[in-house]
Amino acid sequence: MNKILAQLIGLEVKAALGAPVPLSELRKDFPGMNKAKFDREVLDLAESGEYFLIRHSQPQSLTNQETGWMIPDGQGGFYYAINPRIDNKPTSSRRRGRPPVPSHLKRVYLGGACRVPQWIAEWLKKEGDACNRIEAALIEKYKLVPPENAMR
Repeated sequence: MNKILAQLIGLEVKAALGAPVPLSELRKDFPGMNKAKFDREVLDLAESGEYFLIRHSQPQSLTNQETGWMIPDGQGGFYYAINPRIDNKPTSSRRRGRPPVPSHLKRVYLGGACRVPQWIAEWLKKEGDACNRIEAALIEKYKLVPPENAMR
């Protein structure tokens, strides 16, 4: 039974683009099953660690009929939806997103104003007088002409 319920939850989640599946909707798909058995099956899925249940934030605002579709949590609250846990491990050898940046190429703040690769920051610290070196390099590279009263 858990396999059928799990497959149905998976289909519902895909159809809803990852949104949690309301237990009231799932319960409608099992009209012949009594509430206690349905609740136990759902709780078993949650206890497996592959699914998590979502508590209603304001159960006192619900009618008895509305809470009847939910599963009591044993502490006065009610679970109203279920969702599969998303495994953060890659499902294939290809990783998603861009590859990690080697540590020497990671950008670090240089004097709080801009970020440069760590290897450049280390070189500038070793050489000293980083601001004047950067200014001189920009003037040379872009053939800039400093104003007459430029402070150095």
